Order: sequence, then structure tokens, then C-alpha cells
Amino acid sequence: MKKTIGIVVNEFPVLSETFVGNEMRALMRQGHSVVPLSLHQPSGKHQPQDEFLAKQTRYLEQAPKTPLKPLLGLLAWPQLKSLVPFLHRQQGWSAFALLRQGARIAHLAKASGCQHLHAHFAWASAASAIVAAKLLGISVSFTGHGADVYANAEDLPAKCQAADWVCAVTHAMERDLQQYGCDTFYHPCGLDLSRFHPIPQALGAQPHFLFFGRIVEKKGLDLLLQAFHQLAGQYQEVQLDVVGDGPLKAQLENEYAHPRIRFLGAQPQSWLLAHAASYGALVMPFRIGRNGDQDTGPLIIKEAMALGLPVITTHLIGCDEILGPSPSLERSCAVQVEMEDRSALTDMMIAHLFRTHESLQAQRQRAEQRVRSQFDIDTLAARFSHRIQIAGASTAT
Repeated sequence: MKKTIGIVVNEFPVLSETFVGNEMRALMRQGHSVVPLSLHQPSGKHQPQDEFLAKQTRYLEQAPKTPLKPLLGLLAWPQLKSLVPFLHRQQGWSAFALLRQGARIAHLAKASGCQHLHAHFAWASAASAIVAAKLLGISVSFTGHGADVYANAEDLPAKCQAADWVCAVTHAMERDLQQYGCDTFYHPCGLDLSRFHPIPQALGAQPHFLFFGRIVEKKGLDLLLQAFHQLAGQYQEVQLDVVGDGPLKAQLENEYAHPRIRFLGAQPQSWLLAHAASYGALVMPFRIGRNGDQDTGPLIIKEAMALGLPVITTHLIGCDEILGPSPSLERSCAVQVEMEDRSALTDMMIAHLFRTHESLQAQRQRAEQRVRSQFDIDTLAARFSHRIQIAGASTAT
């Protein structure tokens, strides 16, 4: 019998966090019952395919506010011994506040029969999941994604050492987390490849470029807009569509207004599946933000690869790991330039306009083969399922 897994998140569902729903559905296909446990109600749009999971989600507000007494009565000395130090190592909030929130998550998890808790992001969701799991005497893990590890880490060493294991979405993150002495598990974000069908490949390069993602500093949209303005002055046929929303959208839309740039707002994954064939390349000039934030395994790169949409991006370590070794253009899965190099980005976009059908076809095939061999969500979920099944903690009673 496969364990029932509680997935603890800050908010669910969220449009830009496609990977959470992907993982839940893949674990369900592995035979697990999956219970989404969310600290907050959703505040915006979500992926249509997450609608079913949204209806199954248990929210923190649905738990009694003070279920501490019956849960604390379940604590044996080994549980108490491991829980108290963790509570006191948290700097972001009081031990009592964390205990109370963890107890409320434990109440929801126990009522749903959860036998393992897994949190996404090493923030409040991970802290709450750890406390809840220790109250219930079940195993617990969490996934670090990027900002929670590299920009706004909150008591990360304490969380890493208290969890049964920690999932890292890149090998680089796996190495970085091992410094805390925790058990790490390489678990990249995967794709449900049954949804991705390669776009027609009869055409050569097209002059329409696409940006798809949250409009925040680390995505490098400002660099792309600068490069496009330079490109548009030389080539009248080029166009750029920006799909996404975020805190920098209004500023960039105003500062870089151009008749051949369209800002289309946030769109679900289904939009990309329906419109990818209209574009010549996805352009994502990722960078490391001033606060250290960075994309670790950008799902949009994998999605474009699976669709056969050519990719122009930067040498960010997360992108390097997705694309794999690329000693030459003839053997690469995408085209990469150095971060922050606007001139190189412009040159690569110009070069793309003149690539042959044969060159693009070969790159598309390499990209699709790599993403299918490395990032199939069902293959990844099978490994994750096995790890959960062999976890040594007792199951919920």
C-alpha cells in the first residue's frame, strides 16, 4: 500500500508554480493518495489542470485554532526531544507561534491520514511541515527551489537538519545543501510529457521571439527589451511577445514601449502549448539578482525543449544543468550567452534569423531527446515515491 502524502505549500494553486501540481498528479499516478495542505488561500489565477487538486486542498483556516492539547498528548520523549530544539532554532517567529501553526497542519494531516509530509520551499511551509510531522511521528521532507536557498533563506540549516531529507532541484543546490550535514536527494522539476507534442518543424527560423515568465529582476527581461530595441532598428520584421506579470511589468512596459513589442499578461501553460508554433525562439536572459536570487531549474526552458521551440538563454548554472554539455552549436540543445551581455544577446537573436532549417531541426531533436530522458515527471516521481516508501518513521495512527 502506497503512503498518503501531504504536500505542504504556502499557497495553492499558483499560476507560476506549475511544478507543484505536476508533482502531485505524478505521485497520484504512482498509487499515492495526495492531500494538498496550504497555509493560505490562492490569491490569483491558477493552471486549469490544477482545478481538481484545488478542490481537494485543505487550508490552514479549516483547522481548529488551538488543537495543541490532544496533539501534545501524542508526543513521546523521542519526538519531544527532536521538536523542542528545532522550535528554538527558528529566528523568524516565536516557538509557540510555530508550534501552534504546525499543530494545525498536523490536525489537517492526521484527519486526512497522511503518512508523510513534503513541503515546497524552505520557508514557513517547510517549518510548519517539520513541526506537524514530528507531532504525528511521521517522516518529512522539503524541496528547495531558489530564492528560499540563495536569496531569502530562513533558518535553513535548522530545517535541513530537522527534515528526514531535503530535495534539491539542481546538482549545484544538492552540493550547497550538503554543507548543513543533511541527507540530500536530487529531484529536479519534471514535465508531464503527455501534454507536450513537438510543434511542426517544416519552417526555418521565424522572426517572432517570445519571453514567458514572471517579470522580476532575475528573469532579465530588461536586458531582452534593450537587445530587441537594437535588433528592431536593423530588422523591420522582428517582433517580441512578453507573456507574464510581476512587479516590474508596468515600469518595463512604459520604459521600453515599442510598436513591435506586445505585453500579453500572465497566461497558463495551455497558452504556450497552443501558441508555441507561432514563434521562432524562446528568449530567456536569466541572471542572478542583486539579492542572490536565481532560477535554479527554469521549467519554461524544459517546456520549450519538449515542444521543439528553439531556446536562447544565458549561462546560468540552472540552465547549464538542464541543457547539458554543449561544446559547440552543432551539438547543443540551445544557444547560450553570458549573463548581462546585451550585445551578445542581440547578436544571437540576429544569428537566429539566419539559421538553416537543418540546423534548427537537429537542435530541436537534441533538446527533445534530452528533456524526455532527464525530466519525465513520471520517472522522477517513481524515484521520489520509492524514497517516501522506505522512510523509516512510523505512519500516522
